[in-house]
Amino acid sequence: MSVQKGMTQKEVSSILGKPQYRRFDQETEQWEYVKLVAGGNLSTVTTSIVIDFVNGRVVGMNSFNTAPHPPVAVYPAIEVGDGTASSRPHVSGGRGMNERDFQSLYKLYNNVQANGCLCGI
Repeated sequence: MSVQKGMTQKEVSSILGKPQYRRFDQETEQWEYVKLVAGGNLSTVTTSIVIDFVNGRVVGMNSFNTAPHPPVAVYPAIEVGDGTASSRPHVSGGRGMNERDFQSLYKLYNNVQANGCLCGI
């Protein structure tokens, strides 16, 4: 059996159980059910069902999936010269901007700020 327009809150509860979230104002009440569905590659998809009630009866329903969040890499702390742990071990020294490039960029930035465009470049 599925949720239908006009059903009572008791009928919805008998189908879906107790809602995880409940919101209401003076005239409407909203129940939200959230279900985690395991996916491939350690990902999870969240399915949400939101049901709107007026005077204790279903007047609307919405359901949607939330895409999984990408996995987050956690880097182990590594010690630096003074024995403290680096807070950014995944960032290497890389190439810094030399003074000439910095001055060119700074001049460009000031020109855009003053004129609102890349005029005269």
